[in-house]
Amino acid sequence: MEGSEEQQKKLRMNSVLLFVNDVKKSTDFYHEGLGLELVPGFEISDDTAFVVIDGICIGLSAKRLARDVMKTELANDNQGQLSVEEAQNLPFNGTVLLFAANSEQEVDEVMEKAKKAGAKIHAQPEKKPWGYVGFFRDLDGYFCEVMYWNKTEHTHIVVA
Repeated sequence: MEGSEEQQKKLRMNSVLLFVNDVKKSTDFYHEGLGLELVPGFEISDDTAFVVIDGICIGLSAKRLARDVMKTELANDNQGQLSVEEAQNLPFNGTVLLFAANSEQEVDEVMEKAKKAGAKIHAQPEKKPWGYVGFFRDLDGYFCEVMYWNKTEHTHIVVA
């Protein structure tokens, strides 16, 4: 085994799983619309797909798998399928996907790409105490933040 015993026991997070209405449409949104890479060697199915950004995997799984595999129902989704408009108008569920940009210009560019791919702009980019940020909701209503964090202004924050 590689690494020390302490390193081997360290808990890691490398993935986020989103339950979506339509795996193909969500895959197209994140891959074609935002430019995230598909996980090599994993075949996209009606059930699941994976995209990756900077080593973090975003799993996109059909909502029915929450019922079938996890034996639970999804909040605000008794029918299992919502239109994009219905999903984008659900109450905030407390989860935000954060995409780190390299400049304010890139924040603006990503927000425009998201909008063209079908996202609903929730808050146009603006300067906040922690950086330049904008928010959108994806096709399933998940909140996404695109942020440029100026490290020289916020040296007390540590991001690995």
